[in-house]
Amino acid sequence: MTRTEQFEEAADYFRKAAQWHAGDEQVEDKKETDEKLSKLYYNAATAYVQVGKGEEALEMYTKVLATEHGASKWAIHNSMGLLYYDLELDSDAIARFAPCLQAHTHTHTHTHTHTHKH
Repeated sequence: MTRTEQFEEAADYFRKAAQWHAGDEQVEDKKETDEKLSKLYYNAATAYVQVGKGEEALEMYTKVLATEHGASKWAIHNSMGLLYYDLELDSDAIARFAPCLQAHTHTHTHTHTHTHKH
């Protein structure tokens, strides 16, 4: 099995595992399931990126953002921005980079105001 085939198989595995978790009605801990879902979708996206399947990766990243755990992850927006850029969809790329800049600005401002001594 080639490396590309291994990544494709891994991506499909993570996607299917996330779909299984998403459809499990017997879940007791919704927060834990949400976190698992975001990680499985993220892993699928990462594997799709490795084999050059940008559109599939974007679909998985979108699913990460749809989870409560993944919704605030600026790195997902950044990864999506890079993929949109590679696909020459500049306006979509810019739209994805904007939350990253806001998160960075908020973090920098928050850190700066708390570390500054008067």
